[in-house]
Amino acid sequence: MLLLIKTLIALSRLAEKGAKLWLDSSSVNAAIITAFKSSCDMKKKGKAGEEVGEKEASSNDRITGDPSVHNGVISAVYNVSPVALAKSVKNDAEIEGMKNSHLRDAAALAEFWCWLEEEICKSVPLTEVQIAEKLLEFRQKQDGFIETSFDTISGYGANGAIIHYRPTPESCSSVGSDNLFLLDSGAQYIDGTTDITRTVHFGEASPRQKECFTRVLQGHIALDQAVFPERTPGFVLDVLARSSLWKIGLDYRHGSNFFNYIK
Repeated sequence: MLLLIKTLIALSRLAEKGAKLWLDSSSVNAAIITAFKSSCDMKKKGKAGEEVGEKEASSNDRITGDPSVHNGVISAVYNVSPVALAKSVKNDAEIEGMKNSHLRDAAALAEFWCWLEEEICKSVPLTEVQIAEKLLEFRQKQDGFIETSFDTISGYGANGAIIHYRPTPESCSSVGSDNLFLLDSGAQYIDGTTDITRTVHFGEASPRQKECFTRVLQGHIALDQAVFPERTPGFVLDVLARSSLWKIGLDYRHGSNFFNYIK
């Protein structure tokens, strides 16, 4: 919801400059319709497209389109969307909300990890799903909690290497102390959104696991120590994060802002 409001605010600024905007009134609540009715035409789903189609296009028509989201337009000026640029700038209230929401989320996670370690040490049988549900309980106690920001990735052993893994009661694994456990989770609070990933071992890691961990750490250090010119694109630095893993024939499928999964 916060992302939607942020997007609408950015769009309303375009409307002030003469842009034609439509809002699907069936997909938002009354408060949003009231707030933005002066800058948007309220249309039912599909009606805005009909109105655009009725307009006779001329050679001088220009539609700003972000190539990452538009398949094709009549005559486009391909450039970075001004809406995306506006959303990327955080104001003081957003920054404060981000900090406060992360503090509350950290408190929930601290309670959760203490609980989980005690349960595992006592050999209490727990599944990936049960652990995810318990984490939700801790987060629900925090002020301003709305919902999870995405489906919790609770993966034990090989399941932790599955990108965007989602455990189900029918097929999830039991969690113990003889393998790695990955937890990728987040929450949507009234003032911010969190996304936290941790990989832990409640027993003794194997030599292979220690080596993989060390090589991922070496990738972090290589990036941290890198000195590069301004405007250097991220993919150029990618080799620094991966080279230590490449030396032993390993790699990870995510971009280098993720270090969760090793192939």
